[in-house]
Amino acid sequence: MKALVGAAALAVIVGGAAAGPVAADSETALDQARRSAQASSFSGVVDVVWRDGKVMRERQLTVKAAGGVLLFGGPTPLMALDQARLVHEDAAWDVLWPAAFARLSRPDSGTKYEQRVSVGPKMLGYDTIIVDIRRGERVRERLYVEQFFGLLLRREQFDDRGRIQRSVGFRELRIDAAAPPLPRPVSTATRALRSVAVDELHGAYSAPVVLGDGYRRTGAFRQGDVVQVVYSDGIYDLSVFEQRGRLGSKAAPRGGRPVRIAGAKGWHYTWPGGQLILWQAGRTVYTVVADAPYDDVVGAIRTVKGSSGPSVAYRFRQACRSLVATFTDDR
Repeated sequence: MKALVGAAALAVIVGGAAAGPVAADSETALDQARRSAQASSFSGVVDVVWRDGKVMRERQLTVKAAGGVLLFGGPTPLMALDQARLVHEDAAWDVLWPAAFARLSRPDSGTKYEQRVSVGPKMLGYDTIIVDIRRGERVRERLYVEQFFGLLLRREQFDDRGRIQRSVGFRELRIDAAAPPLPRPVSTATRALRSVAVDELHGAYSAPVVLGDGYRRTGAFRQGDVVQVVYSDGIYDLSVFEQRGRLGSKAAPRGGRPVRIAGAKGWHYTWPGGQLILWQAGRTVYTVVADAPYDDVVGAIRTVKGSSGPSVAYRFRQACRSLVATFTDDR
């Protein structure tokens, strides 16, 4: 669980839980704040809070940044290094998202959202501005941005009932422009998927240009028989992982809530970085990981179509168990 909390905080401060680093065609306040985090030197403690059903869960993490390196401490340290995202396990740094994938192109968020800026409160001794990201009359995100350095001090996400769904914010913060650079890894391994052209995908794999609710495809990746297709609506990122196979109720990781996706039975899991939904359509098993509110995610994936293909479910089931098993640890 602590590794997932760190990943969520890293994604909020420098971007890309579901997709990796992404460039916006029309830069938002969130993009500007993430760029400031990568260029600034600071240290502090971050609170990560998220709604899990009727329960609000909370964790704290230490963070420090200098010389283009941002490091979250904990049992499983995480690092943002230039455009790469790394995790430290088994005494080595593994690349989760290499810099070579660097800049996917986000669609313009202005077609779906409106930003409103106002003067914010003083937070941790720093003057702030508030940026509300609205869809219609509802606030979906509220950002508290430090005025001089442009650091994101707190980010709140709201559900369709106006309640805080999750938040990441500094409990303690010290900005130090004279801080020495943090050390960079001497060597790394990689477990990331490789970038692929969409026309390389055949058979059961599907990568439509557009999903529901304004999500557009920004990239496609593959490792073995698992395909990841990345989508964005300009604010949120959503990854659809596809693998041919079957998924029975006994194969789903424990802790999920039953849901229906396009008439198919699925399971919904909440994690600190957002939502995870697992289901089978035709003979393809889908896992969606997104940092968007749940209603947004369901609106996007309702258009995903399943297709037939040979069953290779065993390894996927095992991978899902490993991924979601962390949700139930340390609760």
